[in-house]
Amino acid sequence: MDSPRKRQRHKIGDVFAVPLVDGSFSLGQVLSYEPDALNSVGCAFYSIRALDPKSLVVPQPLSREDIVSILLTTKDLLNRGRWPVLANRAAPIPLAHCPYDRFRSLKWVGATIEGSAIVEQFLSAYHGLSPWDQFADPKYLDELLLDAALRPPNVLLSMNGRGDS
Repeated sequence: MDSPRKRQRHKIGDVFAVPLVDGSFSLGQVLSYEPDALNSVGCAFYSIRALDPKSLVVPQPLSREDIVSILLTTKDLLNRGRWPVLANRAAPIPLAHCPYDRFRSLKWVGATIEGSAIVEQFLSAYHGLSPWDQFADPKYLDELLLDAALRPPNVLLSMNGRGDS
């Protein structure tokens, strides 16, 4: 369990470290705040990974080619500092091109908001640290990718291939 931390302040453009199951970290970025979508935050998640937050290199500028997912997520782990802010950079993708933006005009009806813990599981599986098919729907994590072609070719699968670990 995380030790209590002071509430972390964050803003659009902030780049943060997401802890993975092996103790390493992946990179995320705040793209938008969506108070009308259950007070969620729009984030890009990158293929960039390092052993600790201090060794994460935050490119200047960030590249669209490194984005593996763009999601609405809960901001609890960002607020609590479990996802520490490392830098602030311009987003490599306009907000209007974010997959969730199409739900804005629908007052967010049909939008999906992923829990921040699910995002950590997704990124751990993306980096081959836990089974890709670990959920009841073995293709669930495929839906979180920006594009199906971004699924890593050598993802770890569960022993029985049904999503049970």
